[in-house]
Amino acid sequence: MSEPKGKATLEEEVEEVVDRAYELIKIKLIKDNGEYKNDVFVCVNGMPWLIQRGIWVEIPRYVADVLDASQRQDEQTAELIAREVAKAESYK
Repeated sequence: MSEPKGKATLEEEVEEVVDRAYELIKIKLIKDNGEYKNDVFVCVNGMPWLIQRGIWVEIPRYVADVLDASQRQDEQTAELIAREVAKAESYK
């Protein structure tokens, strides 16, 4: 019995996800003379990456996803700190 046309097998779906994860994309990390001047180290499953700031670089999508997740976490942490500081100051 064969698969119906138009319906991907599990193996095909997995292959598509893996291909997308390893797809090279271009990113450019901001660079300034303050907090954002150093290269960014990323390690995913033991594979290290050192990403230079201020220039366009090609990296696999899975590395960019880790950078995005890290940025979102930093933003959420900053929001939490601001809320807690405001709450603490309201007790004064």
